Formats: sequence, C-alpha cells, structure tokens
Amino acid sequence: MKKHFKKILIIMFAMLAALFTLAGCKLGESLEDVIEQNNLVSQITYYANGEQAIFTPNYSKECNLYYRENTQPANIGEDGSLGIEYAGYEIVGWYYVDLDENDQPITTGSYQYKGETCYIYKLTDQKFDFSQRMQAGDHWIIAAKWVKISRVKVVLVHDDPNVSVPVDTSKLTTESPLYDEESQTFKTAVANGDVIQSYPYDENGKRASLPNDPITVAENVYTFLAYYADKECTKPVAYPLLRTEVDEVVYAKYITGNWTVVRAKEGVANMLKSMTLASRKYYFLPGSEFDCTGLKIELAASTACEIQGNGAVLKNLTVDAYVKGDAASIFGTIKSTAKIENLTFENFNVTYRMSKSDASIYFLFSEIAAGATITNVSVQGSLKIVKSEDRKVINMPKVEDEYIFTHCLFGSPYETDEAYYAENNDGFKVVGNGADFITITSETN
Repeated sequence: MKKHFKKILIIMFAMLAALFTLAGCKLGESLEDVIEQNNLVSQITYYANGEQAIFTPNYSKECNLYYRENTQPANIGEDGSLGIEYAGYEIVGWYYVDLDENDQPITTGSYQYKGETCYIYKLTDQKFDFSQRMQAGDHWIIAAKWVKISRVKVVLVHDDPNVSVPVDTSKLTTESPLYDEESQTFKTAVANGDVIQSYPYDENGKRASLPNDPITVAENVYTFLAYYADKECTKPVAYPLLRTEVDEVVYAKYITGNWTVVRAKEGVANMLKSMTLASRKYYFLPGSEFDCTGLKIELAASTACEIQGNGAVLKNLTVDAYVKGDAASIFGTIKSTAKIENLTFENFNVTYRMSKSDASIYFLFSEIAAGATITNVSVQGSLKIVKSEDRKVINMPKVEDEYIFTHCLFGSPYETDEAYYAENNDGFKVVGNGADFITITSETN
C-alpha cells in the first residue's frame, strides 16, 4: 500500500542523530531543516510489530527514514547500521501494512512499552520490494513479519543401534548441528538418535520438501533411504511440514550397504538396463509402486546385481527389442551373484523381433547359474514374438501349425517349465499359463 505523506513524523533523538550523521548535517537542526537541505522527498515508516520486537541500537518501536529521489530503501536488519530483533522469533520479511479508508494503519492489538501504548499492525499479503527506487511524495508504511524460531530437526535412525555412520565433514558448515562451537570441530561420525541436520521453514511457515540426503556419508557403506515421521520408520513424512511452536522432528533412515534407491519410474528403467553389473545394488522403498507407462526400456543381456524389492510393484512396463543373439529374455542370463527378492511386475509386455537368426526366447530368463537367489518375484504380462517366415523359435517347436509352449518361461538348466517349478517354489512366479499370454506371429522379409 502507498500513502502520500502530509505531515512529518518526529522520530526519537537517537534516530535523529543517525539521520543527521547520514545526511551530513549538524546536531541542533530540526528534522524539517534536514529534510529540506538534503532534498529528502520520500519516506518509509517501519513498525517493529511485536511486543518484544525493537529496533537497534535505539530500542524504539517505530522508525521513520527519509530518502532522496530515486534512492533504494534500507532493508533494516539486513543492511546498514540499523537492526531489529525479537527474542525467540525470526523476521521473515517486511510487508505492507493494511490501511483503512482514511489511509490510516489498521491495528490488531496493543501493548505498553516504556509507559506508552504501542500497536500490532495488520499486514497485507504483499511483501515489500527493497529493490525498488523511492520517488518524490512516496510514503510507504511497512511492518516486520515474525515467526517463532522453530526448525525441522532430522534425527538419524539405523537398523543396527550400534552402528556409527561416518560423515564427510568437508561438506558441513558451522551452522550444522554436528559442529561443536566450544571445540570448533565437527562430529566425524553419527549414531542412532543423533540430530544430524536442521532446516528452516519458509516465510509462510512451511517446508515443502527436504534434501535428498541430509548428510554426506564419508564411506560408501551406508545409504540414506527416506524421511519418516516416526522413529520406527513406518510413516513417511507428509509434506508440506507446517511450523509449530516447537521443533518438528523427522527421522532419516539409513541402511547398510552402497545402494541405489529406486525413487521414481526412471530409476526402474536405469535398473533394467544396468543389471549386468554385479556391483550394483538396487533398493525399493517398502510398499512403493511405479506406473512405468511411456518409459523407453532397455534390457540387460544378463543379470548379476542385487535387487531388494521390499514388496514394490512395477506396472505397465513395455519392451520392444530385436533379438541380437541366440537367446532372449527379460532377465537374460542370471549370474551366480544375482539376488532378486520380493518384487512384483504387473502388465509387463515384451515384444521380441527375430530377423537375423533362429533363437530361443524365454519370458523370464534364458539361463540361471547355481548360487543365484530368486525369492518371491511375481510377473504378469505378455510375450509377443515377431519373426521372419524362415526363422525358428528353437525352444517352442511348431507341430501341425501349433506352437508347443512347454519350455517358454524359464531356460537352462530346466528342460520344462514344470521342472523349474518343481525346484523353485519361492522363486519366479508367472501369473497365468504360457499358452495364454505368449503369441508368435510371422512376417515376410
């Protein structure tokens, strides 16, 4: 709001002294003289706007500053020699004061300060812009907006209560709760229950998100998993977090191992094309679910990594690829280092195109090595094989124009799908009968 000033407001003597000094004038001159002699043509009235809020160093409740034309206003508390403070609160900005029909400030309460009645002023939603330039006749009336000092505190949680997680202290600042002011050193490791980070709210008292990792771990042996609202880590944090009178506590769950945590459907795509690396470890948040519609999926030729699904469900994956070798399948050749647990694929639709050679094509894997661990992995979907007229699907013979789907889900060392199921009650489970969801079509070259 803007109000053209009609009278000069007298300010306290200490403020006059500061103004005189800034204007290059002498004590003893009147405010009117200072304004006239220095061509001060605009004014801002600042209100501290709180019972314990005061301007420093003069300990006043109101501050009037006068400006030459086209000068930038002072952001009290952030620049210049004038400050403002309020014990237990922090300023989130200066806002225009709401004015009545007579251009008078609207108040919402009053209190006594040094025997005088002072007021709390009603703020508009419009924040004052200190980058603007003052123009002749301007009189802006603004007041401080305060919030109770409280923050989001992050507490570390680990499955092993005896674990200490090493911290890369080079990534910390002295604002970190891991910094000890007395010794001027950082904690080099943190344990269960330690406060590892502290985050402010925005000026509206909200926190829309938290960083992907509250600390940088010094060694690649621990991985940040997620933030939770309870120390048992069963309730994910719900955003936005809203400021309260006390600090909000959230819990950062860390797990042992150098894991890639799959947090989005793009991570699913990256996993499926990188499974050939035995060093990779993928971790899904318990109960997570991803609709992978529209993703461009590549499949690795083999699977050697570890995947901890934790009950995750991956929906609507679609693969359309050419058969490049003598065999093809979703997981390819499963190496002895592979470990896949508790993962569900729904509506996984695979199309393989054969044009250069005969090949064996399986739904799940073409070969599995001894030592591989597959536990509770469920797959529901379809397999379509498009081949040239003169190509053969070796593992699915054609008898009297009918394909025999007895060896189409799992490859070596199992001679039939039934043989696999006889030995692997808790491994891969395919929803449906192979003949129901596998089709083979031919096309001419």
